[in-house]
Parts: sequence; structure tokens; C-alpha cells
Amino acid sequence: WQEIGRMPIQINIRFHVPFRYNEKFVAKIYSEYSVNDFITNFSNADNLSIYGDKFNTAISCKFYNWRYVNCPTVKYGLKGISKKYFIFFRLKKVGKFIELRICDIWINQSMGDDSLFVDELTLLIDKIRPLFVSFAPDTRIVNNRGLWLYPNKGPITTIRTLANDNIEDFSFFKNWQPSIGSMELF
Repeated sequence: WQEIGRMPIQINIRFHVPFRYNEKFVAKIYSEYSVNDFITNFSNADNLSIYGDKFNTAISCKFYNWRYVNCPTVKYGLKGISKKYFIFFRLKKVGKFIELRICDIWINQSMGDDSLFVDELTLLIDKIRPLFVSFAPDTRIVNNRGLWLYPNKGPITTIRTLANDNIEDFSFFKNWQPSIGSMELF
């Protein structure tokens, strides 16, 4: 096993009074943004690949269904518009407040414009009013809105060679862009 550094994380600090963590509020959000709608609304998405030029998890509706819809240990929410975009998220208690953790996103690249996605993400953030939003680095979000910080707080990641002896391509995430959902440690 070889340590390759901390997974990069982006943090967006919100400039509003955050809601306190409340089980009823969290349950309401998860009910309103139910992951159970995923297969119905997104199984017809044309291409779920995220980063063609980076190593990443093989993505399919079956994978997302396994990872978020049928996860036995953690609840997730889903916001999206069929054939346009989707966001899998998690609400995590941080002290007395909420962290909005963006676990995975998909944006239909044929749309050519990410503004709808960014507007909808902003609406979700405004509705939840978290203390902060966390996300794996993604220029589609960072270049659009808000103040994003890059704390060196992501999990220390280790890898091990299997079929490929050269793992330099993975060092410090230079050719690898995992989502928080693919690295989440519950």
C-alpha cells in the first residue's frame, strides 16, 4: 500500500444564518428529494460518464442505484431534472448545524451550459441553509458561484498496485478525480 495524499475537498462557506440540525427537517428534505425516484427519472440518461480524461468509477444507473438508493447505512437525497442533471447529496450533522455534502453529480454534456445545474444547486443550498457545502473539486461549480476554499482536510488515501505496476498516475490525484460518494467513509 502506498499513501498518495489527501483527497482534494472543496468547502463553500455560506453567508446566511444556517439552520440548526433537526431530525424532522432532515427527514422532510429526504422525503422531498427522494432517491427512490432515480430509476424512474434517470434510467434513460444517454451517457453517465463523468470525466473522459481521468481515471474514475465506471458509472451506470445500476451503480447509482446500488450506491445511493439501496444503501443500508446512510440516507441520501436526489435533486435533478430528467435528461439534464442530477445531484446525490447527504445531510450530515456538524455540531449543531448541517453540512450539505454533494456526493455525486451528473450533467448532460450535450446541454452545453451548466447554468441550469448551478441555479438548481443554489436553490437546494438556499432551501437547506447548511453551515457549509462540501464537494470534490469540480470546475463546473467552482467557476460559477460563491467562495470556495480548499482545506487540506480530505481523507488520507492509499492505493495498491494490482494489474498495473506504475501507480504514479494516481499520486496526488493528478489523473484521478473521485467523487466524495466514491470515497465516503460514512
